[in-house]
Amino acid sequence: MASITQSDLKYDAVINHLIRGIRLGLYPDQSKIPSERVLADELGVSVTSVREGLKQLCDRNIILKQQGRRSVVNAAALRGERRPLHIGWIGRSAFEQMNPVYFETYSRTLSHLLRTDCHLSFLPFRMERDELNILRMFDSFDGFLLAGIRTQYVRAELATRLQALRNVIEIDDIGSSPAAFTICTNGYQGGVMMGEYLAAEQRRCPVLFLSNAADFYPAFNMRNRGIIDGLSARRVPFVLAPGGDGAVDSPEFSGQVAELLKKYPQIDTIWHPQDSVAIAIRKTFEEVAPRSPGYYRSCGVDGLPETTENEPYHASIAHPFDELARLCVETMLNFFSGNYPDEPIYKISPVLIPWR
Repeated sequence: MASITQSDLKYDAVINHLIRGIRLGLYPDQSKIPSERVLADELGVSVTSVREGLKQLCDRNIILKQQGRRSVVNAAALRGERRPLHIGWIGRSAFEQMNPVYFETYSRTLSHLLRTDCHLSFLPFRMERDELNILRMFDSFDGFLLAGIRTQYVRAELATRLQALRNVIEIDDIGSSPAAFTICTNGYQGGVMMGEYLAAEQRRCPVLFLSNAADFYPAFNMRNRGIIDGLSARRVPFVLAPGGDGAVDSPEFSGQVAELLKKYPQIDTIWHPQDSVAIAIRKTFEEVAPRSPGYYRSCGVDGLPETTENEPYHASIAHPFDELARLCVETMLNFFSGNYPDEPIYKISPVLIPWR
């Protein structure tokens, strides 16, 4: 049995470095690879080791040798390589505290990945220690899915490393992300759809409770803008109210509702971006100023079955979670093959869930 020499290990390092770079999008399909000297200096090996590593990649058709010109990447050749791929999901909270919309997307994505050679690992992003941990493990991942990770809240080193990769996908369009590509539900369209639905249902006067997080998460703003535009286009009068994210069952909030109804007694519909909050606010209206069943209706944009299915007086805008997860997986697999989308964002049309 032949022994493994130090030289073997060095050209293996060249092979592994280039394959990983191709999978991560650092060397896109048909791009020229660096010169032998540049690679040798970068990896701390001899030009001979680089030359042997390139030869083996040429034999596997991963690198295409061009007469008189620098070799180019043939990323499609990696499709047939059966190596498990490791994808990291970077979320803004601990797993057990994950936003329900993110959790549903995560679960569906995981079920799709089970049919592939990809593994998904959850990476919390709550504090500086978590960020340092991600940086330490960064090179062990082949790609990343980001859930609400904003560039301005990420340390420069991590943001720079994420931005250097092609196969990083953000699953929410709530602001500037270090991801190269975004797949999300069209929040603005969802708001417009709900505004048009309320007009068609002849609601007299919706009250729009704007999330306290609106300044931090522009997606909520986009949804709010959507419903405002939808109602305005149909000439439906509405009232704007702040917040409603906190203790909606408190005496203080009941007092706010009572004051609101004194000023606007015609209110009959409650909107909040989060379904659970909208439902809780509606029930406060029902307690403060009881009317006939179904007089007060509520609506939101989370579209989670566990929140909406037992609420006959609540309408929502659902995320097509399965399509969202499927597109994330297909796009990531395309990244590994060197196929990149033409546009940096893909928005999925939401689905209206009417009240019953």
